[in-house]
Parts: sequence; structure tokens; C-alpha cells
Amino acid sequence: MESFIDRVVVEQRVPIESRRQRWESFCDRNHLTSEVGCIDTYVTNNSLQEYDLLQQKYTSQSILVCPSCKSKNVSYVSKQIRRADESETYFCKCLECKKQWRFS
Repeated sequence: MESFIDRVVVEQRVPIESRRQRWESFCDRNHLTSEVGCIDTYVTNNSLQEYDLLQQKYTSQSILVCPSCKSKNVSYVSKQIRRADESETYFCKCLECKKQWRFS
């Protein structure tokens, strides 16, 4: 999969008018109206997709162990759900048996 950075480097070698036409074409195909919104949406979507791929690749074997099946294939997200002076809450999900739990 070509990374977003690679695409940006290639885009910099293309003349400005051609880049503008490609962006307008992209916006038309994806029903995006504003040029700034189009670029923001494109960058955000690609960045999130790459982040998800990297997260899956490097966090598939986590430091957490599932209490049910003892698998180390656990994904987790930390969120601050209460006041700032309290600890974060970790939401965990075993990718093998689908058990979910949380701790703080």
C-alpha cells in the first residue's frame, strides 16, 4: 500500500494546474464541495486508515492478557471519561474470543 507521504512527494513533482485539476476531479467524484474541505477530508481519511493499519501491525501482541482465553491478541483504547484529576479508563477487547472489559 502506497503511503500518504509517498503520494504527497509524487504530487509535488506534478505541475500546479494538473494538481488542481486532480483535486477538483477527486472532489467531484466524492461529492465534496469546498476545496479546503476536500483536502481536509482526504488527508484525514488517509491518515486514519494508515494509523489503523499501523496500530494493528504493532499492537497485535499487547501487554494485556485476556482473562477468558489467555490470549495476548488484545486491543485497547484509553479515554478520560471523568475529571482530569482521575486516572484514564482503558477499554479492552480480546480479538480472539471477543470478550470486552475495562479498568482504570
